[in-house]
Amino acid sequence: MDEVIPVPDDTFSRALEALDDLIPVETAALIDEHLPVEILQRIFYYLDVRSRCRACRTSRRWQKILYRAPTFWERLDLSNRFSLGGDKSVGEQGGRVDATLKRIFHRPIGARRFSKLTKLDLSCTDIDPASFASPSIRRTLSKSLSHLVLNGCANVDSGSLFHLRGLKSLKALDLSHCEQVDDTGLEVISFFLPYLTHLNLSYLFRVTERGVARLFRMSGLTSLNLMGCSGLPVDRIKQYPWAVLDGAHRSVLPIREMMLGEDSRIQTRGFWLLWCTFNFDTSRLVSVCPFLEVLRLNMVLFDLPADGLEILLKGCKNLKHLSLVIDRAGIPALCGVAQHLRQLDTLEATIHIGVTADLINSLIHAQALVKLRALKFHSKHTTVFNDDTLRALIDAAPVLEYLELNGDEISPIGLSPVAMKLGKALQSLLVHHVQIGNKTLKSLSKSLLHLRELTITDLQQLHYSNRIRYLVSDPTLCIKLKKVELSSFRGFTDKDLAQVPQNCPNLQWIDFSFSFTYPRTTRAITAHCSQLLYLRLCRSSPPPVHLLGVNRASPAVLGASAPNARVDNLKNKANDRRKSINSMSGFLASSPECRSLIQLAQKGCRRLRVMDITGNVGLTDYTLPALRHLGSLHTLFIDSCEGISQAGVVKFAEEKWKQLKRIHVRNCRNCKLGVAGENYLSRGLEVEVVVDGGRVLGRRWGEEV
Repeated sequence: MDEVIPVPDDTFSRALEALDDLIPVETAALIDEHLPVEILQRIFYYLDVRSRCRACRTSRRWQKILYRAPTFWERLDLSNRFSLGGDKSVGEQGGRVDATLKRIFHRPIGARRFSKLTKLDLSCTDIDPASFASPSIRRTLSKSLSHLVLNGCANVDSGSLFHLRGLKSLKALDLSHCEQVDDTGLEVISFFLPYLTHLNLSYLFRVTERGVARLFRMSGLTSLNLMGCSGLPVDRIKQYPWAVLDGAHRSVLPIREMMLGEDSRIQTRGFWLLWCTFNFDTSRLVSVCPFLEVLRLNMVLFDLPADGLEILLKGCKNLKHLSLVIDRAGIPALCGVAQHLRQLDTLEATIHIGVTADLINSLIHAQALVKLRALKFHSKHTTVFNDDTLRALIDAAPVLEYLELNGDEISPIGLSPVAMKLGKALQSLLVHHVQIGNKTLKSLSKSLLHLRELTITDLQQLHYSNRIRYLVSDPTLCIKLKKVELSSFRGFTDKDLAQVPQNCPNLQWIDFSFSFTYPRTTRAITAHCSQLLYLRLCRSSPPPVHLLGVNRASPAVLGASAPNARVDNLKNKANDRRKSINSMSGFLASSPECRSLIQLAQKGCRRLRVMDITGNVGLTDYTLPALRHLGSLHTLFIDSCEGISQAGVVKFAEEKWKQLKRIHVRNCRNCKLGVAGENYLSRGLEVEVVVDGGRVLGRRWGEEV
């Protein structure tokens, strides 16, 4: 057998150094200089936008080649859409998007680079539409720009829309959440931008039916979004534009996509929901909009005759996507038109309060949910599923991407069919009041390969070995998960919960509500969740014993054989413990809770925009000033924190005034701000401070004095 000769550790490093001496350093640059421009452009064609931008900063020659190819720069994104409401702008010129646009398009090299720009995204910025009247910008964008996004821009009003008239190629305009736009702005759009095909007017609270009716003079309008327009009209009764359209000038509209109602995602569960009620002739809608392909009726209750839905589905023969609310009165009609529902491409349903399990079973047996993609509920307390019903739903709707349900009657292994049959399609899973065994948790983690959003509220711990960390045991799920919301009134530990942020590095939204504090979880968030935008840490208290469901309560407490006096005594003791959780004294500065919050502010979460601290989890007058190191933080919610005082809130607002837009304080008995605090905090800081629901400090950002 040959003898093995030992090789020194540095042999390979010396060999690599020798190869470097043989190959000239300039070889790569010389090859690059001899390559034709067409070949390099073909190579750059396969790179994404981020890689092209990095290539521009690597070599001046590459920069010239890329800048001279306008087809590489068809999209420009200057938005703050990840800022959760828009960052605060300070000063007249500092950081303004107007100045950025002028610097880009005034230079010949920039104008040539973006000469074929088709989409410009300026969401949540301080852009003034008057910038588009600049000769250099208008000359560059007039013949190429087709999509303009101005979502949530505070400086966009009805008069400023006049400056968009020079964009002759504009086809899609997004004005959602531009609260200054009213009916006059819609008149300007219909007169100066008649060639638009897609228009997003969602949540324009000053818009009325008469203003929207002006848009129907636009002969090419095919997509219209009117969600959240509360001025259509007040009292939430919707007489939508076709009800007031006289029909003399136009009998048929070319609209193919229409979105109406309210967006249920931005409404808080447990509070008053905003409803919309249709009160119009369905046959009129079919005759006015016969080419509809997409109809989204979110948070909309029908006020129709028995055959109204049938007329809608039969009249709109091109309908492919339908989103609607299912209530008790509408289920028989849906069963009657099940064959038309099966012909759709996608169906999204929201279950109204009062729908029972028998009614859901009737839809399943009628095969009306074959194309169901999303199933939502208006109330998380609506119980319509048990193990058998859930299994039947999954068999009837195999392409579900969004599933929400109440788990009061679901066993610890009842969610196993969700993992086995919906693993490749499901993207959002929301479960309320549920018990999940360890085997089911592991199955969900292993099978849900494309899950982006996970919400489990009031999770019941079966036994001490029941662990949350099994939910994030598979790396495929952990990498793709963006939003997680977990809550439990009792059970589990901080050490167990810390595994969630530790294994999910791409989380952007975290909402935890448990009965313990979060020192280990906070340190895990600091170390691993650098992309985080929203963070809520709540130290919750268990509900009163008399509000607990009988099926979840212990027989020893709520059993019929127990004496009434003993039951009342146990209830009072449990309620006293519940109330004492948030009434304990504040934490010391050396406590793990305080140190973890300080470490979070100083070393992690540089992109964090919104932070919500509820209960005594370590936020005190000592730790609050450390939050100023969160450079992107613009909104802070504080609830039931006994360690916060008036002086601490005012001091933090003064130190953070350049980025801070609002502070909401609730149920903090040591923080009572009044006239003295209002005078002390200058109105020039433009910080909105709300204490127990009343705005007492500063002024709303962007509000006139």
